[in-house]
Amino acid sequence: MAQNCFGNWCIHLPLGRVNSASGGQPSSPQPQRLFNIYSANDSTNFVVGDVHLDGRQIFALTAPALNTKQQEAISISPIQQRVQTVTNQLQEIANTNFETGKLEVDYNVDQTSQLPIISVNGNYLMTVTTDDARLYGVELITHAQNLTQIIKNALLASQREHQPKFLAKQALRSGGVMLSMLLISLGMRLRQRYIKARYGAVLTQIEQLNASQEQQVEDLSEQEQDEAAASACKQQQKIARKQRLKFWYEVRQRLLQLGQLGVWGGGLSFCLSLFPQTRWLQSLLLKGLSVTLLNLILIGAATYLILRISFVVIDHFVAALSQGQFLPDSASVRTIQRLQTFSGVMKGASGFCCIAVGGLTALSILGVNIVPLLASVSIFGVAISFGSQSLVKDMINGLFVLLEDQYGVGDVITANNESGVVEKMNLRVTQLRNQDGDLITIPNGSITMVKNHTSSWSRVNLGIEVAYDTDLDHAIAVIKKAATQMSLDSEWQELILEPPKVLGVDAFGENSITIRLLIQTQPLKKWEVGREFRRRLKQVFDEEKISMPFPQQSIWFKNSMQEVSNGHHNSDKSQFLDGRYDQKTR
Repeated sequence: MAQNCFGNWCIHLPLGRVNSASGGQPSSPQPQRLFNIYSANDSTNFVVGDVHLDGRQIFALTAPALNTKQQEAISISPIQQRVQTVTNQLQEIANTNFETGKLEVDYNVDQTSQLPIISVNGNYLMTVTTDDARLYGVELITHAQNLTQIIKNALLASQREHQPKFLAKQALRSGGVMLSMLLISLGMRLRQRYIKARYGAVLTQIEQLNASQEQQVEDLSEQEQDEAAASACKQQQKIARKQRLKFWYEVRQRLLQLGQLGVWGGGLSFCLSLFPQTRWLQSLLLKGLSVTLLNLILIGAATYLILRISFVVIDHFVAALSQGQFLPDSASVRTIQRLQTFSGVMKGASGFCCIAVGGLTALSILGVNIVPLLASVSIFGVAISFGSQSLVKDMINGLFVLLEDQYGVGDVITANNESGVVEKMNLRVTQLRNQDGDLITIPNGSITMVKNHTSSWSRVNLGIEVAYDTDLDHAIAVIKKAATQMSLDSEWQELILEPPKVLGVDAFGENSITIRLLIQTQPLKKWEVGREFRRRLKQVFDEEKISMPFPQQSIWFKNSMQEVSNGHHNSDKSQFLDGRYDQKTR
């Protein structure tokens, strides 16, 4: 028997068959060498490998744990050699059509090593080591006895499982499992379609509620601010409830998808385990679906659930604030709109934090040391911060815009010589929709001055021009009367916050005199009020015969006639004829 040693461990290479009757001595040589490992003395530094038969794990073996130099010196580790050798021998024995009644599995103690040697029908199989017994926590001889029974039962089970009757029975079981999988999957699919339909209906309801809320903000501005805020709070509560329903429907959809994968994966794995010919494939699949992969799947699912739950919590918190639980009773529609803007920013921050933490956790599961990674990311962040100053500036400026409530979604503003309705805003950019329907994106860091046309209230600032020959007192009285009548009109009185103010004569123009009028209105209503008042003013001016100015031009010219007498100019005889010509153009 040849041997190779690694420290205190020796690899014995039996070159022949072991006869139990001959005291464990090898008999006739075999064409192949069978590797066997045992320890020369007690050792605790070992590795473990599993022996399989027909894809089913039977027992475990041990082998020495090598250092780096020893691993580089050999192409295959001792545990791999030992497990592969024993597995191949068992499979060869199982493939032979042995008689079940004549199967003999026993052991004998080797006189040299004092270790039990297990043989099958007189053929050497393996040597039981001290570490093998220590792995199971039993005595060496007891472990050898247990292994002989385990090996015999495994060989008998393998022989029985290859019989046609057993295979036919397993085929019927496999068909029943496949049919059950199909029915369960069909039921899950139908349930998923129902939830998907409900999910779509909730999305439609949320869109309708959002559109209705925007419309109510315009309509409710005709009422008192507290009534408008109360109605907006109720609308926000409805949206929050729908958002929670949307979340749970989405979670159910994902759970049903995972359930379908689990049903098909578990069912196929069970069907593969029914047949000895395919059981190795099941072991391969389970080995591929390692603990690390399962942990990564769980981390991904947990990250997704935490992210979605954070969104629901944010919506619920904003709804509670909108309801007035943490705000004064004077909370207005403007306050609710501001809370909604903060809600979007908080969701973005929550999503970034959840994904970052989930990614770092996944890297740690994969064995990546995240401490130096975080340090390198910090250094890299400092390095790129010099190239991303504009981005940092945008985000800081956007944060101050939100904190100071300079403007919000729905306001009409002028920024960087661009005017429009604020359609979307975050920490980085502000998007405006102008009157032509163009979407204008402005980085927050580039906004040096912003003009909010709809913050709290708006004002109609009209410069009304009348002709120079107009009775100004009469014109002022007519203008004031028309504005007052409009402010008292039931259709317009809720849009006009204060009685209109006629400031009087504001300027003398080339062709007209300007009378200034101010009308304070609800936000976003000054254009509507201004158009209506101009229409009414034109009708009143026509009734009162007050002429509206049109472009005029006055031309003055001078002619001089001189009489020349005796070659001298006589100034006394000079005559100057002055004339004036007025030209009016329409």
